[in-house]
Amino acid sequence: MKKTDARVERNTSALFTLVECLEKIRRVPDSFKGNKELVAALKSQSSTAALSFSFTVGEETKTTTPVSLNTLKSYAESNLPTGFNGLNKLRVAALEALGKV
Repeated sequence: MKKTDARVERNTSALFTLVECLEKIRRVPDSFKGNKELVAALKSQSSTAALSFSFTVGEETKTTTPVSLNTLKSYAESNLPTGFNGLNKLRVAALEALGKV
């Protein structure tokens, strides 16, 4: 049985944590209102990839892990049904949700 590379596990986890964070921002923007650093990070793809941000899901605190934009694109293409384009749309939707708050 082949063991998964730790780097692959870390980058895959970073991708899915970022997706979860963006979904939460999009669904509950009031929780993130006034966070200027978060808004600034969501304004560009590379800043979003480099984001280190803690958020809660239920009782659990999660933190996004910074990765390079190329790594994020590569992992999004291979792990998300919508690829990087879908992830980018989610980033824009989260940013728009914050703008409407």
